[in-house]
Amino acid sequence: MTRLLRGFAYSALGILSFAAGLLNPPPAPAGLRVPERPAVFRLGATKVLVIINPSGNTVGTRYAIEDADSGSYVQPDGSLGETPYFQIFSAWGSDAGIVVMVSPNTRYGFRVSARTGS
Repeated sequence: MTRLLRGFAYSALGILSFAAGLLNPPPAPAGLRVPERPAVFRLGATKVLVIINPSGNTVGTRYAIEDADSGSYVQPDGSLGETPYFQIFSAWGSDAGIVVMVSPNTRYGFRVSARTGS
């Protein structure tokens, strides 16, 4: 079971295997839209491309990308770490996305959370 934090908007899982596993996320705080499932593309045995969708949120909204299977978070350099790292859409590569380093033969289920403020 992955923990959910109060005051955040959560998206459905973007399963790397492209399974249609959807969650029913909790309601978003007023003025904050729940991010849609991220697009995930395999680039090779150890790299995937994750593209988040800002889902109509304001420019200052910050997003974190989590691998829900491990509880790890994507860091600005594309590695996975323990600490959630929130940054604006453009810092995550905008529509070009971010390349994330992964281990071969491992399942990843990426999801995006959003928050306002710093």
